[in-house]
Amino acid sequence: MLEYTLDNYINAPGGEGPLKYQWKDKPHRLVYDLVIELKELQSKRLTRESLKQLYTQAEELSKSKDAHTLPVKLAAFKLGLIARELEIEIIKEEIGTYNENHKSVPKL
Repeated sequence: MLEYTLDNYINAPGGEGPLKYQWKDKPHRLVYDLVIELKELQSKRLTRESLKQLYTQAEELSKSKDAHTLPVKLAAFKLGLIARELEIEIIKEEIGTYNENHKSVPKL
């Protein structure tokens, strides 16, 4: 579980919030915190809103002032990749639910 809110992590690259100094000093630590959180979320069902937040975080990382550094580039890429994998799982669940709900519908 994250020690700070997701908004704190999103605002850190912009130099705002309680994590701004940690972002300036060791940005990879914040990224690793987020990656760990994402891995934990993989075992839980995500909503479309939480998935949108993950994509937003990956986008913010890729636009940050440290985006040119290799650790941040790799972390942003990995964050986006995990979000995409989770989106596929959500879609599979939605398809399964749809199929279950329409099993009993008579075919014409």
